[in-house]
Amino acid sequence: MIDARTALRGAVTFVSGVITGRFVDQLLTDAVGFSRLDGLSYARVHDAISFANMRTMLPLGIAAATSLLALAVWDRDAGTVAQLTWFAAGCAATELAITFAFFLPLNAAIEALLSGPLPPGWRTIRDRWVFIQGLRTGIILLEFSSLLVAWRLRPASRQPQIAPA
Repeated sequence: MIDARTALRGAVTFVSGVITGRFVDQLLTDAVGFSRLDGLSYARVHDAISFANMRTMLPLGIAAATSLLALAVWDRDAGTVAQLTWFAAGCAATELAITFAFFLPLNAAIEALLSGPLPPGWRTIRDRWVFIQGLRTGIILLEFSSLLVAWRLRPASRQPQIAPA
């Protein structure tokens, strides 16, 4: 039987992996796949993708950060596992702070490109977005990696028990 702490750790590790995969995909798509698009085409495609992502990834990120904080408090007596969980919670909080402080305003700036003539420096906005997304992706990769290591190191009493057949 899996206990609640193990279930929460598994769920938050899974969600972190989903977010990590989406961040990597979005970074590569924008930085490489969209790099040759003209400004208006870039803004249209980016805006459509960002609209969907903000309705799925942002709530998942908030839920993961909240769950990681709860798990870190719960794990306070678990040594290295607790340290890794606190590190992951810190990464999640940092990523969310960057999202609200820089990423969402950059998405709004890209969306604003659709409402009028393109400013001559529109590529600067795109390049800033790629930089911030790269930073967020690196942070979420650290979070996910620490959760995977914590999963592996969790105490034997928390390892799922498989009943003999």
